[in-house]
Amino acid sequence: MNVKTTAFAALAASCILCSCGMTFLDASNVSRAKDSVPPVISLSSPADGFQCANIVEARGTVSDLADGTAVGKVESLSYAIPGSTVQGTAAVAADGSFVFQFETTTLGTAFVLTLTARDWNGNAGSASVSLQKTAGNSIPSFAAEASNKQVGLTWESVPNTVDYTLYYSDNGSLPSETVGTSVQNVQSPYSLTCENGKLYTFRLQANAPEGSTGSLSDYVKTIPLSEMTLVPRAYGKRGKIALEWNGIDATDEFTVFRRVGEAGTFDEFRTTTGTSFTDTTAQNGQSYYYKVRPSDHCGTLSRAAAAQTDGFETSPSIVQSSPLTLRKVKDVFIDGNYLYGSSLTTGLSIYKASDPYALVLCGIAAAGKPVYQTIVDGNYAYCAAGADGLYIYDVSNPAAPTSAGSYDADDIVCVRGIAKSGDYVLLSDFSSTNTGGNNGWEASYNCSVKVIDVSTPEAPILERTITLDAATLIDYGTISEDNTVVEIAVSGDYAFIGERGAGLRIVDWKNPTVAASVFPPDLSNNSAAYAKGIAVLGNYVYAAVDYFGIMVVDISDPLNPNVVRYDDYGANGRTRDVAVVGKWLLTANLDLGVQIFDASDPAAPTVLRNIPIDYPFQLSADGPIAYVFNGLSYYGTENISIVDLNMPIGIMEKSVIATEGTCYDVAAAGPYAYVADGTAGLRVFDMSDPAAPVPTAALPASGFRANKIKIAGELAFVLFDSANISSAVQKMNIYNLTEPSSPKLLSTIGDDGDLSYARGLAVSGGYLYLTNYAKGLQVFDINDPTAPYSVNTVDASAAINDIAISGNYAYVADETLGAVAYDISDPLKTYYAMAVSMSECLNLCTNGTGLFSSNVFSDSTLSDISDPEDPTLIATVTNTSAVLGRGVAATGNYAFFSYTGNEGDMMFKIRIVDIGKLSSPRMIADIDTVPVSDSYVTNGLAVEGPVLYCAMGDGLRVYKLRP
Repeated sequence: MNVKTTAFAALAASCILCSCGMTFLDASNVSRAKDSVPPVISLSSPADGFQCANIVEARGTVSDLADGTAVGKVESLSYAIPGSTVQGTAAVAADGSFVFQFETTTLGTAFVLTLTARDWNGNAGSASVSLQKTAGNSIPSFAAEASNKQVGLTWESVPNTVDYTLYYSDNGSLPSETVGTSVQNVQSPYSLTCENGKLYTFRLQANAPEGSTGSLSDYVKTIPLSEMTLVPRAYGKRGKIALEWNGIDATDEFTVFRRVGEAGTFDEFRTTTGTSFTDTTAQNGQSYYYKVRPSDHCGTLSRAAAAQTDGFETSPSIVQSSPLTLRKVKDVFIDGNYLYGSSLTTGLSIYKASDPYALVLCGIAAAGKPVYQTIVDGNYAYCAAGADGLYIYDVSNPAAPTSAGSYDADDIVCVRGIAKSGDYVLLSDFSSTNTGGNNGWEASYNCSVKVIDVSTPEAPILERTITLDAATLIDYGTISEDNTVVEIAVSGDYAFIGERGAGLRIVDWKNPTVAASVFPPDLSNNSAAYAKGIAVLGNYVYAAVDYFGIMVVDISDPLNPNVVRYDDYGANGRTRDVAVVGKWLLTANLDLGVQIFDASDPAAPTVLRNIPIDYPFQLSADGPIAYVFNGLSYYGTENISIVDLNMPIGIMEKSVIATEGTCYDVAAAGPYAYVADGTAGLRVFDMSDPAAPVPTAALPASGFRANKIKIAGELAFVLFDSANISSAVQKMNIYNLTEPSSPKLLSTIGDDGDLSYARGLAVSGGYLYLTNYAKGLQVFDINDPTAPYSVNTVDASAAINDIAISGNYAYVADETLGAVAYDISDPLKTYYAMAVSMSECLNLCTNGTGLFSSNVFSDSTLSDISDPEDPTLIATVTNTSAVLGRGVAATGNYAFFSYTGNEGDMMFKIRIVDIGKLSSPRMIADIDTVPVSDSYVTNGLAVEGPVLYCAMGDGLRVYKLRP
């Protein structure tokens, strides 16, 4: 084409465009048409970090803008998983929205979904999201939440799913098509009725259309519980609190939560295996609250149980007489689990004392020879052997002691006292010469101390002889039967010697020229009085000075001793020996028995109690047990008695709460006492100070009277009967004690008359058990205490009264059959199991291993139920002069029984029995309360921490168990 033609063509084109009303395309127009803004992708799901199923559905929108105003055009949207073969395209709707699905079965546990959008002129925009996939769990949203008898299941919809199948088991097994139960066509949310306390395992199957891949969740486990299923029971002990709770099938691992004091949060405290735990960090005088839950698969905490530490002071209080008899016993010595008895006729007798109430003879040394005193150190026993001097025996095998060595020099007269320090034994050698008749005879006494090196027991060596002053004294026996031992004790470099005529002699036994004497102030009145028993503790010496009582000597400077206390304490003479255990000082007094002192202030011991033992001469103490040699051949039987220092002492009535109604029953939790106060209803008292009770709440019962109360966790169950005694109408109120001082009524049982003639109640594992002599044993479901309902009634005797529960058994007091047991392992199928005891029974309680019953006439019984399928009657505690057993309670190592005396002893009494060793219970004491009269009825007993509560007709009596 030539130039003219080309120009003409351009002109023609220009004319045509102009004639159409359009403008020419210039560079600006072309730039506007071909924008550089890429499409924008907004991904609404899945979110970043999303846990995927086998199929993922992606949703979102994409838009394309030109210069921020004009709308462009998205020509394509594609997706891909980098590093995999998963990729594809997605359609974009007219409004810019999109949705597509892809499978993840070929992908790893972490991957990235990338989307790319292109517009009409080639601009590309992208977006990406990180996704997760758990191996074996392609429905990660599947979750279970348990509550009381219910499990709620939820999950997010799985794409490309036709329907869902649920698999589950209730015994911990892994469910599948062939294991457990399956439910078809379930939808989220799904609720399943379950049994509390079982471990439920669930798995969800998402069923895809034929030809597609379905999804399967991982196993999800949970334990349905109510707040009442576990409900711990708390028992205060000395310096600790013991918890126990109901076992469940699901697990044996539990977490204990604790709150200190009346307010605040519960903090995770301990995880433990089993259904019990002991809190050894509890402080005396503080209130503690505990909740429990399974450690795994459960978020339901039990209701709280309250407790305070045991109120019993470790104190001397009780004697067990004559566990063994020895002739001419001179001394007793305790070393670990063995008791050594020194006798003038049988030598050294060795008893196994691991159970001090059942001493067993296991060995004899120096048979037939006289032994005055024995001291044991390590594997050797050192015996003061009279005219034979010193015997040494190897007692490494107490059942077969062997002679190891001896010392008997010509100058030995009669060794009666012995002490040991390091490698040395000190012997008091005592001689006397009869210069007169048998009665009021005069004798010349001479005494020396021999220091023997026993570093080689087979070859003892005399280190030195310390000669003490001679004296002419008045004696009151015969030389052949003289029982007096010149006492000797050692502490460090000093020997403390009870010497006739010299009171208490203090000698530096390594340097015998240095000595001091301490005389009782009135020694001149009776020169026969001297230190016959010596105990050294720290900077003080306690000396038994026969007719003059107790002398306390400060030996901070041993050579300048100072008498800081000298007192006969009303002993009227003849104090023969002393022993110190902790802060307790014990003395053997021929007239008063064993005197027990509080020596917290060493310079001023105070009398706590006298224990009547005939003619106690010698004491030896080891930890909580003191052994007392008592009796002489011319006084009668000689034996060894035991003083147990673990028993409560100083029980005092601190207050009497004159209630408005008739005080029928009492329960306690923490510092609060809850009283069933007859027509006055339920009353609550703050007992933080037992001497000054503070009323905090009164919930009246119009037309009814409250007569029975039990506490389980944070719930109080109060049984009411009609104020008209001729009416059988009854009801039970359930109160919330979350605010202990202010109970809130939750519900009432018996509005329909179902509770007529109910007598006793107990709570366990979300169920309430009532004894009803008209209907039998009634069972109510209280897992939801706001809506209790009857689930079972079991035929029973018409004479059933109280009830107590331990484990899978409910123990019922029956006036005709005694204590009987019902199996409640399945509350809906409760049945009579066995008889426990045959004594007519009114009230009972249990501490888990023992069952304690208060009977119709006279006696109380104690049974061992540690093997619940083979209960064993252990003992009958005779309540002397008793007519009618009343209340019973147990806590820690003690059981309490209240009973009514007969016409000869018209007092209401509370008996305390030590049950620390159930196979050998020991009566501790009787507490007289008030004279019997028609207006007094001793019913309920309760113990919480240091306080014992006794419900009497005229009010609540409060006793402090700690001095």
